[in-house]
Amino acid sequence: MNDILYTKYGENLLENIEKNPDYEIFPEYPRPQLKREGYWLNLNGYWDYAIEKSDGSFDPVLNIPIFSEDIKKPVSAYKKFSSQGKILVPFSPETALSGVNRSVKPDEVLWYRRKFSVKSLENKGRYILQFGAVDQTCSVFINGEYVGSHRDGYLPFSFDISSRINKSRDEQELVVAVIDPQDKGQLPFGKQSTNPKMIWYRPSSGIWQSVWLESVPATYLKNVKTTPSFAGSSVNIEIELDYVKSPEINFAEDIYATVEFFAKGESQGKQNLNLRGKTNYILKDRFAWSPDNPFLYDWTINIYKNSDNNSAKNDELLIDSVSGYFGLRDVSIGKDKYGYPCILLNGEVLRHIGVLDQGYWSDGLYTPASDEAFIDDILFVKSLGYNMIRKHIKIEPQRWYYHCDRLGILVWQDMVNGGSDYIRFFVNISPFIGLNMKDTTGKLLGRSGPKRKGICKKDRITIAEKGKLAHLEIMKEAVDVLYNHPSIVCWVPFNEGWGQFNALEVAKEFRSWDQSRLIDHASGWHDQNGPDFESRHKYFLKFRDKAKQNGRPFALSEYGGYTFTVPDHTLDMAQFGYGTYKSQTEYNEAVIRLHEEQITQDKHLAATVYTQLSDVEGESNGLITYDRKYDKWSIPQNRNRFIKINRDLQKE
Repeated sequence: MNDILYTKYGENLLENIEKNPDYEIFPEYPRPQLKREGYWLNLNGYWDYAIEKSDGSFDPVLNIPIFSEDIKKPVSAYKKFSSQGKILVPFSPETALSGVNRSVKPDEVLWYRRKFSVKSLENKGRYILQFGAVDQTCSVFINGEYVGSHRDGYLPFSFDISSRINKSRDEQELVVAVIDPQDKGQLPFGKQSTNPKMIWYRPSSGIWQSVWLESVPATYLKNVKTTPSFAGSSVNIEIELDYVKSPEINFAEDIYATVEFFAKGESQGKQNLNLRGKTNYILKDRFAWSPDNPFLYDWTINIYKNSDNNSAKNDELLIDSVSGYFGLRDVSIGKDKYGYPCILLNGEVLRHIGVLDQGYWSDGLYTPASDEAFIDDILFVKSLGYNMIRKHIKIEPQRWYYHCDRLGILVWQDMVNGGSDYIRFFVNISPFIGLNMKDTTGKLLGRSGPKRKGICKKDRITIAEKGKLAHLEIMKEAVDVLYNHPSIVCWVPFNEGWGQFNALEVAKEFRSWDQSRLIDHASGWHDQNGPDFESRHKYFLKFRDKAKQNGRPFALSEYGGYTFTVPDHTLDMAQFGYGTYKSQTEYNEAVIRLHEEQITQDKHLAATVYTQLSDVEGESNGLITYDRKYDKWSIPQNRNRFIKINRDLQKE
């Protein structure tokens, strides 16, 4: 076993950096759904860093900002800190790839600093500083001036830093201060733990997705929302413009926008867009998106300035141009030929047969070493006959979803769990003895507030309530960020009761935010009889179908987890799983036997999720090892049997 375990992607990255210290980290455009190439600057790479005791400006356990705008002051006052070395962004300091290999404690501040120049970036009018994700609460400074703060460690955010750029300087200074309470706060923290063991993992603090600078015009396209309808052969499109008031442009009179759609490289037509509402477009040719045929329509949106000069050319009036894509698909609930509730994709029955994917990497934790790693994981899942990935307790960078969209894999997207001080009996043991909890307050499911000396009961309740409000808002933001990805077909607000509260009401909120997808309101246990699934997890004990058949499809949303440890490809820590096997052949036979005896004959199953894609930290129950170097299904005859099982399960 190993103290440090590198993936081949990490080894290649470090080798390239050794050859060329200026090697670009994640050179791909970070936002494929809203692409404005040619006007951006990649800020990944080596930054100065320091980890210091917090000055007490912001206590992440007591202060629960519902919105990022609620943070009026920085989490720590700006300072010219003394560098403790270099950190490779966007890898968290806890990772091998960062070069730091050190944890950030909840009472510490993680400082970042780097210089950058805007001279190589064409100035179109404004500079927008973009962060893919920073865990958990951070404040940003440009040239010593406070720009703003952001709470939540999983979603992208940006700041307009145009007024902070000093044009007389050759270089600008960017400083980021981060505080991460991990599992001691109330905001979403996922599988991160201050005491990692079994199914809880090492923290992944600070910057863990790309940082980049974008040059945009004074009036620019900030967001696009596409809602396709396979049944209607159409797409609804809404746009959001961001603009600076000026004498030259009156937004209502002087701006117009057009969209042009493309299929197989050919134009589907062009249409003017409503600047303050939806525009419905009927497609000339209908090509459905599915896992077997992940067809994507492309679109280009242009923003123009009106002109009284009839001879003016369009390119002279063009203000902004952005491209993206969408997939034409409908997902709904129906009945199969046996009369059982099931999932329909584009009106046809399709069982979702998937694998649990935690999105962890042995050398980068939350962050893989390259875009290629995302692609290879998805292709590996498809190669084993699966048509679905359940992205577990993590929001990925935009490019992961882009690859799911174009390669063709269904995604059940978990929200990231929050709350604190989970009581093991209620989230781990009670379901096995048949105790199903009501969650209207969530007090017994990690929503009773922080258990820390000096915090009275009244304050704990207040903090817990603010935590729930913040969590709800963060879930809405997640839906907004991921809305356009056709691969995502189901939202999973809560998992196994971790921080669960008011799941029925939360499900109603999800339905109001997005009517185009399904909802697994309480995955695993503590079912509140809500939409859209009866969703169970089964480990240790034999699976026996006891579906209530109350109109909801039955989803076995976690099962399996059989362990086969490969010592040369495993971290040096206690290993955990749900059944241990000493050889690859024994492991393969056990997994196949599990399916043949308990899964394949069950006609009720609308969806299944096998645990899990890869080994993770102290879990060696993956289909492939943590370093992605050892395929546990490399024996051809066993692999072929397993593929056939997974493909047959998808059929009606």
